[in-house]
Amino acid sequence: MLHNVLLSIFSVFTILLNCGNFSKPHVYENGGNDLCLQNELSISLSSQLYYWQLHVSSFKRPIFKSSDRSRHVHLLLKLLLSNQVETNPRPNNLNESSYPCTICSRECTWNQDAIVCDNCDKWCHAECVNISSSMYEKYGNTLALWSFLSTGNSVLTTNSFSCLSQTDSSAFSVSLNDNTDNIGNPVATSSPKPVATKINKRINRQTSLRVLNINFRSCKNKVAQIENLITSSKPDIIIGNETWLNKDVKSSEIFPSSLFEDVFRRDRECKEGGGVLIAIKKGIICQQIYYSKNVELIAAQIDITDSKSLIIVSVYRPPSKSDINYFKQMLLELNDLKLKFKNSTFWISGDLNLPDIDWPSMTIEGKMYPKEMNEIFLDLLNNLGLDQLVNFPTRKDNILDIFCTNQPNLITKIKSIPGISDHNIVLVDAICKPKRATQCPHKIFVWKKVDLEKLKYYQIILYMIC
Repeated sequence: MLHNVLLSIFSVFTILLNCGNFSKPHVYENGGNDLCLQNELSISLSSQLYYWQLHVSSFKRPIFKSSDRSRHVHLLLKLLLSNQVETNPRPNNLNESSYPCTICSRECTWNQDAIVCDNCDKWCHAECVNISSSMYEKYGNTLALWSFLSTGNSVLTTNSFSCLSQTDSSAFSVSLNDNTDNIGNPVATSSPKPVATKINKRINRQTSLRVLNINFRSCKNKVAQIENLITSSKPDIIIGNETWLNKDVKSSEIFPSSLFEDVFRRDRECKEGGGVLIAIKKGIICQQIYYSKNVELIAAQIDITDSKSLIIVSVYRPPSKSDINYFKQMLLELNDLKLKFKNSTFWISGDLNLPDIDWPSMTIEGKMYPKEMNEIFLDLLNNLGLDQLVNFPTRKDNILDIFCTNQPNLITKIKSIPGISDHNIVLVDAICKPKRATQCPHKIFVWKKVDLEKLKYYQIILYMIC
């Protein structure tokens, strides 16, 4: 017994001495029961010793008489002591900002006023570029284009910027889409003509849809940020995952009912966390068409004027669900949906936690999850004719949030914007004209046609009666 204890202690100390040479392991469940270990390089001395203890038949008596579970715990203890276990591709440093302010380098979040350049996609706090709150409110909800004024490749300092108003000294210029008469260029000028600033074309929001794919990590605690996000980005559709909601929380507590009347949810039952939703702007004709009982998946349908319909799917696979059977069930339901609505436009968005796939090359590079899990998802995309369009990191250096469609030619813009959790938000603009509910005409009284004499007569009668 003492021999076993001393040998185990020696093994632990060997790990501590060889942490620098320990190659990064990848741990996953194989088939749901057995714990497997994969190394990119060679196994360290301590792991070799442990393997020798367990499996070399020359031992006259087994060192460990416990169950397989105890041996797994012992192995996990060694891996944890190595300080190089990575069970989830989360950021190594959560304090690093994906959207730093160009002026102060602090993070731009949805808790404060910030603006983004329409040309270079750089963010700044409104206060850092001397934009007053009145100016921010005045132009924030208009078609004004915010853009840095730059010379060459270097961005000018705050004092070198100009803006529309002479009273405000701002690092941004504001361009308005007002139609003015062109009187032509003068014959001679005392200063050179300014370099024309590239203006982004604004698409017609009546014939297009804006989609936000958001990883919330709790909607209930971020109502103010969600409201600010909706006000700033003006989405038509919100595809959400990790909502962390339950039946006791109403959708109107999260989304303003005046903007999002239809919110389709699939909350996680019995356990906290997880959950997916699809929120569609008020006035767009839509309906829920699928609610999964086995996996976190929900689908909605929007009627389109120039197509049969638009199918929107919100899906989420937790990192802990590495069981291949769970993932196959999810892909089977996606396949059935696609076959049921063959001629429809499909948008499948969410977080599948597949960081091993290199999307530009459509190859499997990492070893975080079983190779079979990544292969069957790539096969599904090929079989259904779907393209995955997100080619930028959404969580640190990993592409975890996806947007798949069978009509990529309809997508005019797909970009990343600051998120409200440790994931960035995927913003998508698409050419798609949804059918909208006709509004009932409002009855408006024309007060200038009022018969004042008759009104006074009835007023006197009412006064006498009362």
